[in-house]
Amino acid sequence: MMKRMRQDALLKKALIVFLSIVGAIFAGAFVFNFALMPWFVKRGKEVEVPEVVGKTLQEAERILSESKLSYHVESRIYDPLIPEGFIARQIPVPGIRVKEWKRMSLVISSGPQLVKVPDLAGARLEQAERLVNLTGLKIGQVLWIYSDTIPQGDVVASHPTSGEQLGLGRQIDLIVSKGRAKVRFSMPSLLGLSIGEAKMLIETKALVLGEVKAIDTEGVEEDVVLLQGPQPGEFVEEGDTVELGISSPSEKP
Repeated sequence: MMKRMRQDALLKKALIVFLSIVGAIFAGAFVFNFALMPWFVKRGKEVEVPEVVGKTLQEAERILSESKLSYHVESRIYDPLIPEGFIARQIPVPGIRVKEWKRMSLVISSGPQLVKVPDLAGARLEQAERLVNLTGLKIGQVLWIYSDTIPQGDVVASHPTSGEQLGLGRQIDLIVSKGRAKVRFSMPSLLGLSIGEAKMLIETKALVLGEVKAIDTEGVEEDVVLLQGPQPGEFVEEGDTVELGISSPSEKP
């Protein structure tokens, strides 16, 4: 009898242990399905990365928050195209899918790097070009003008002017002297003058004496101007060349 009672007690204990194990399994399954599983699913959900380049930091923060993403500012860089304070780079790039609340890396623009326009007035054009390139700027348009005071080939002025700040790689326009303007006038007649008189008049008009050819003649004094080019009345400029044909009487046999 006693043996029978002990067996019944052991059986009851085993049953209680079995039922406890089964209950624990069901409770674990319940917690996993209704508590842990949704948490894992939520943690594993993916979202598409939006475009925030060109946005302000405040705009980027709002867009990323709405897309369930976080961010940190990685650095700041000079950018000639994106204004200061706007997003210049982002990692990851737009369009790819990432886990929710992934941390984005943002790079903020400091705007274009600024340099001062050098003083170019009075410099030779070649020197000005070298100086501009060394500064990190570029030569834009070059306008040539006449000047009575500034030698030919020297810089008269620049735009923007000396001391102004420009973004790296921007252009500077130059005004360069062509020297004194050449006077345009009607060619005087040299015909009938002696070669000496003709030379004096040519120099007075700031012209240049070119080739002088001797022409065999009879009955005309020697070294008298018979031909000229340009012809009398033609328009010429200072520095133009004048050619002459002068008399050279033939020797008598």
